[in-house]
Amino acid sequence: MAFRKTFLVIVSVALICGVAASASAFSEEGIYDMLENAYQFCPPALKSYLQQNQQYVRWGAGIATRWERVRLDPWELEAIYRKLVANLKSGKAGEFQTAKRFGVLAGFVAETILPGPVYINRLDYEPVKVVYEGYAQRPDLKSRIAYLMVQYRAKHAWDTNPESLQPLYQKAVNEIVDLWVSAWKEAGLDISGVAERGTTVATR
Repeated sequence: MAFRKTFLVIVSVALICGVAASASAFSEEGIYDMLENAYQFCPPALKSYLQQNQQYVRWGAGIATRWERVRLDPWELEAIYRKLVANLKSGKAGEFQTAKRFGVLAGFVAETILPGPVYINRLDYEPVKVVYEGYAQRPDLKSRIAYLMVQYRAKHAWDTNPESLQPLYQKAVNEIVDLWVSAWKEAGLDISGVAERGTTVATR
């Protein structure tokens, strides 16, 4: 309860400061690029699954550019994550909703790190390469979302400087991978072969 109150205070401050605007400042094409980069760091089994279902993953990820900010409640991310894990555990990996939720998680991460309404040319925020920071299990999503909002969202609202935005793209890709792999692992699926720390992929 105490943590929830603290988190709500953080969110309220962000709203007052104008941080919460419409959707993500990352364009739809930019978020799709994030997905492609994130696939490369995933363990082979998960990478194969995501690529085979990429049309549904992309559809889900578009949430960050299609929905208005008021409908993107950060608290919903944990519920989506739990539903994803439940679907995977119950053998529903092949269902549209399961693949879509992988994308929705990615969209929520992008929107949490850098909200709109200032839409930025993706060539200004996509670095030449993305470096993976190494897999980190994300069991406490509430704490993680609060951290991202304070460390990135609140500090970079309305920021259009490429030097500032490129690290945000890097962070978003890393957070997306960690959430995906955490869900895959929690469902009892194989995560062997996940990329090592320092692995890089080119974005262009």
